[in-house]
Amino acid sequence: MAKRTKTEIVLATWPSRNGADFLGDRDYGTSMSCDSLWLHLRQIENGDVDCYSSPETRAVRDIGVWVWIGTRLSDDGRGRVPMHNIELRLHDIHSLTVHEAEVRLKMLKRLTAKMPAPREAFSLHIQDVFAALGIKQSIQYRGMTKDVLAPVYEATPVIFSEFGRRFARCTS
Repeated sequence: MAKRTKTEIVLATWPSRNGADFLGDRDYGTSMSCDSLWLHLRQIENGDVDCYSSPETRAVRDIGVWVWIGTRLSDDGRGRVPMHNIELRLHDIHSLTVHEAEVRLKMLKRLTAKMPAPREAFSLHIQDVFAALGIKQSIQYRGMTKDVLAPVYEATPVIFSEFGRRFARCTS
């Protein structure tokens, strides 16, 4: 009998970096009235942070949580209030076989079906997304030393900070 593989989706982080770089995102410093933020996902097998042997595990590397950040007119019409959208997207796809594309689309559809209903508060919405996708840990890429797993809540202050910073830029 074949040994069952236990997989887990985790958030990718780079603790030696700051701000958006900690999340693997690039901040292009947009001056427009909206912005976005990428959160990179990984899938690990049996707790092994270095294993990317299955097509599904490699497919998750091409899926990210995309956060759109913008503003809308407040209900009383006296100012701007934040609004956001969170969805899963394929990103940085350059060259795939038909089979590789099918694996990624199947994975994207499966994960998208788990996405929760939107919430007004970003902090609650992103936590709902993590819970719906089963994301409890982040993989911390440490360069020359061994990559480790950490609770995902250790990454949430950086996510909230980046969201706030980018929202502030959208309203200035």
